[in-house]
Amino acid sequence: MTSIPGNAVETLRQTLGQFQAALSVVDDAIAIFSHSNKFLWCNKSFEDFTGTSRMMLLGKNREEWMQQIGLEEDVRCKLEAFLNEEAERQSKDNSFIFSRDHRGIRCTYMVESHYVAYKDDSKSLVFILKNITDKYKALDLQKRADLLEKLSERCPLTALLNRRGLEKRLNYILSEGMKDGLALMFCDVDKFKSINDTYGHDVGDQVLRRISSLLRQSIRGEDFVGRLAGDEFLVCIVNQPRQIESVARSVSSRILNSLAKKYTFNRRNEDFEFEIGMSLGIAFGRDASSVDQLMRNADLAMYQAKSTKSMSYFYDSKLMAKNDVDDFIRQVSDAHFSSGLIPFHLQPIVSVESSEVVGYEVLVRPISSDGVLIPAGEFIGFHEEKGVIESVDRLLVKSLFNQLNLEIISGDRFISINLSAITLCSEKFSSFLLDSIRSSQVSFEHVVIEITETAFARNQSSLRAVVEYLASYGVRIYLDDFGVGQAGLAYLIDLPIHGLKIDSSLFNRSKENDKARSLLSSFVLFSDQLDLDLIVEGVEQELDLIHLHDLHIDWAQGYKLSPPMPQEAFCGSSDFFDRTLCCPLSETLRNPFRLS
Repeated sequence: MTSIPGNAVETLRQTLGQFQAALSVVDDAIAIFSHSNKFLWCNKSFEDFTGTSRMMLLGKNREEWMQQIGLEEDVRCKLEAFLNEEAERQSKDNSFIFSRDHRGIRCTYMVESHYVAYKDDSKSLVFILKNITDKYKALDLQKRADLLEKLSERCPLTALLNRRGLEKRLNYILSEGMKDGLALMFCDVDKFKSINDTYGHDVGDQVLRRISSLLRQSIRGEDFVGRLAGDEFLVCIVNQPRQIESVARSVSSRILNSLAKKYTFNRRNEDFEFEIGMSLGIAFGRDASSVDQLMRNADLAMYQAKSTKSMSYFYDSKLMAKNDVDDFIRQVSDAHFSSGLIPFHLQPIVSVESSEVVGYEVLVRPISSDGVLIPAGEFIGFHEEKGVIESVDRLLVKSLFNQLNLEIISGDRFISINLSAITLCSEKFSSFLLDSIRSSQVSFEHVVIEITETAFARNQSSLRAVVEYLASYGVRIYLDDFGVGQAGLAYLIDLPIHGLKIDSSLFNRSKENDKARSLLSSFVLFSDQLDLDLIVEGVEQELDLIHLHDLHIDWAQGYKLSPPMPQEAFCGSSDFFDRTLCCPLSETLRNPFRLS
C-alpha cells in the first residue's frame, strides 16, 4: 500500500478543520448519522436547534434525539416516516416541512436528507434543517392571497363562477383569438321574485342551487357556468367555429329539457313542488368586440325570449338596432320626466265643407337635446312595452293644460286627446284629468278623449264607469280607429259616445273597393242618425278631398290638410285654408329620428 506523504495528511487535516469551522457558522442545522442511524457529528446551528451539545448527542440513535428535541407527536411520526422513506429511495431532492416552538417563537423548518452510499453498501445520512419561517410566511400569505383570489371569483351560494370569474375567463378566450368558437347563453329564471314572495328566500336559494346543478349537468367538459347575480346565470360554450351554433342549440335544448318537470323543495318540513321556468338568450363571440358587448347581446336575446315567450332566442343585429332605439328613447323620456313637461303638437280637424278648423288632436312630440324629434308611435310603443304608459299620459295631460293657449279653442273648437285604456282604467286618473282641465280654465265641453275601438271593446266593463263619469262633467268621448276593430256596436247606444274617427285604412280602401265605400257610407248615415261626430283620418292627397265631398263627410284630418305642428302656428287661425300652413307631403313626412 502506498504511503501518503506527511505534508499531504497535514494539508488534508487542515482542510477538514476549515470545512468543519465553516459548517459551524452556517445558519442551517446540519447533522450526520451513520449507516446504523447513530449520531456522528453536527454543527453549532444543530446544537442550537436541539438545545444539546454534540457530545451529549454523540452515539445516540436517530429516534432518541428526535424525542428529546420537543417535536409534537404527529410531526415526529411524519418526520420519521419521511426519513425512512428517503432511506429506501435514497432520493436527493425531497423535503419535509414542519413547525415547532423555538425560544418562544413559532418557527417553520424544512428538512432535507441526503444519503451517502459507500462501497461496502453502507450509507450515512446527512440531515439538514433550514429555518424558513420568513419565507414560509411569505409563501403562506401568497397561498392565502391565491385562495382569496379564487374565492373572490366564486359565488358563495352556488360555488359557480361569479361575474368577476366569468369576465376573467371570457377575456382570456377573446384575447386568445377564440371568439369565433364562443357562444354565451344568458339564463334568467322566470318569475323568480314570485317564488321568493310565495315560498320564502330559503326555497329561493334552493331553486338557485338546483338550477346551478342542472346547468353544470347540461354542459360539456370544456364549457363553464357562472352566476351573474340574483336569478341570472351565464353558460359559456367553446367549440370549433363551424359547429358552435349547432352545439349551442344542443346545450340550450338540454337545459330546457332538464327544467321540463316539477322539482320538490322543502321549507320547515313542508314540501313544495313546482316547475322552474327559464328564458335563454344566446349570443356568439363573432358578433362582439368585447366581453361587455357579448354579455349585452346575450342579455338582449334573453329579454326577447322572455317577451315573446319563446324560452330561447338567438341574438341578431336587429335586436341591437332596437336596443339602440330603446336606449335613445329612454334617455329622452328621462329628460322630459325630470323637467315635468313634454312637447306636444296639434293637428287640425277641418270641416270639409267650410275649410274651418273645428278642433285639434293633441299628439305627443318628444324631442332629444339635439333637436331630434322622435316619432310618437316609437315613443308610445316603448312605454306600453315597459308597462309605464300611464306616466306618459299623465305627463302629456299636465303639459297640455299647463301650456295650452286658450285662443286655440276659441269659439266651438275642441282639443282631442288620445289616451290609453290602461290609463283611463287606473285609479284616480279621471280625477287628475278633471282637475287639470279645471285648473287651466278650459271648459269641459271643449275637451274630447279618444279611445281606440278595440281597446274599448276589450275593456268595456272597466271603461264604462270612467266614460260615464267623464261625460257627466261634459267631456266628450270619441272612438278612434273605428271600422277596423271588433263589431260590438251596442255600446254606441248604451254609453255616452259622442263621435267616431274612421281609420285611414278603411278610407283608403273605399276609394277603390265598392264594399268598403258602401260600409263607409253607412257609417256616415249611421253617425248622422245617432247624432255622432264623424271624422275621417289619413287625408293626404287632393283626390282625397274630392272623395270626402262625394261621401258627404263633414270633418277630416291628415297631412294634406295639415301636419301636426306647434300650437303657436295656429293661434288666432280659424280659416285653415287661408293660411299657408299646408306642407308638401314629401317634406312633412321626413322623419328626423335616426338610429345613428
